Parts: sequence; structure tokens; C-alpha cells
Amino acid sequence: LRQDKELIRRFDAYGMEAMTGAVPMHSSLGFDATVTSLLAPLAAGLEVAIPPGPNGLAALCEALQNGARYGLIKVTPSHLSTLESELARGSAWCRPDVMVLGGDALSYDALAFCRREAPAMRIVNEYGPTETSVGSSSFEVGALDSGPVPIGRPIGDTRCYVLDAAMQPLPVGAAGELYIGG
Repeated sequence: LRQDKELIRRFDAYGMEAMTGAVPMHSSLGFDATVTSLLAPLAAGLEVAIPPGPNGLAALCEALQNGARYGLIKVTPSHLSTLESELARGSAWCRPDVMVLGGDALSYDALAFCRREAPAMRIVNEYGPTETSVGSSSFEVGALDSGPVPIGRPIGDTRCYVLDAAMQPLPVGAAGELYIGG
């Protein structure tokens, strides 16, 4: 496949150009998270791996425990709790370079397992509703804190606006409705 520079730039937050491991597509093609785990790696010239087995998340857990090497995995925060319970049973699992979490609100408490078991792994909180191509903003999680993890800054040419009921921009820190374009 030809590398799509615009799509690669859109996913720069994940460092895909520097990755050497495959990216697993462990979810259905109909699931919007597949944009990050299928289209972005293919556009960057990376290998996409389909873990064996009937259940995508169970197959991902098994592949990680059997030494599969992944550059990036994309899961939801609820998947993260399943990964934690499955991977905690085994003593060894292969840590990806980057874990992208999206689809639900993410709290710092939910990341305790990742920080303890894979302190060098980069963790990125991805935000974006299905209607805006899933990944609209991202935030690389640094040191543990508490509360909700921010949704971060817009990705690529995306623009995010916080507007009032009259669709007028609000000052920084004011509550309003999030509008996404680009």
C-alpha cells in the first residue's frame, strides 16, 4: 500500500512512523475503533495482524501472553479492565509500545495496571464520536493523577470549539457544547 502522508500526519500522536511491531485488528470491521487499528497502520505502511480465535479481545489477550509483538493496540477503557483480569493471571505478557484508549471516559485509576505492569508503554486517550471519524483529539497520559483523563488537543486538521446555546465561542474553562470540524 502507498503511504498516505495526510492520514499518517493525522495519527502522529501515536508515533506510527517509528513503530516496528504489527497493529492487531481484534474488533469487527463494523466497530468504529477499527479506524485506528486498521486504516491508520495501513496508511503508515505497517502490518496489521488479526489475532487467531473466535473472540477478538480474548484472542488479543492470548496473543499478548504468547509473545505476539505489537507496536500499538487500540482498546476501550472497559476492554482495559478485561485485559487486566486476563493478563494478571499470567506472569508474562508482551507489552505494546503504545496503548490507545477511546470510546468511553477514561480515569487515571483505570490505568494503574498499565502503569505498574508496563511503565515504559505510552498511553494515549483518544476522543471522538463515530460521526467525526472516531479520533478527533488525543492526550498522551503522563504521570498518574486522579479524576478523568483529559480528551486532549485536536488531531491533524481537526478543530474543536466549545460553543454556547447560540453557537458562540465560549472562553477557556467555560462549560458548553463541544463542536468538532475539520
